[in-house]
Amino acid sequence: MQYVADTEQEWKRMVQCWPPDIIPIFVKYEDLVENTTSEMLRIVHCMPLDGTDCVFKAGTRRQNPAPLSQKVSTWTKLTDDGRNVTLDIPSIVKEAISRQMNVYY
Repeated sequence: MQYVADTEQEWKRMVQCWPPDIIPIFVKYEDLVENTTSEMLRIVHCMPLDGTDCVFKAGTRRQNPAPLSQKVSTWTKLTDDGRNVTLDIPSIVKEAISRQMNVYY
């Protein structure tokens, strides 16, 4: 759990100086690989680009699709809270931008 807390603090420090006029684009790797074209068009749509004639392909696939319980060597030693902990990076970034702009959404 300390690792997750440290990682969250690192993200919070990183986004403290986020330029408020730069809108972040959040992309999940899994979504990008599964729905490459729609995800890339969503990203391109946020930029002054026309991606209608582009062909997008994912060059990689998840190397180890096994569940976390099979990939984390200490899985059986983790508490239920430790197994289910998550980091909500988009919320951390949005909160930092809101704080800088003095606007909360």
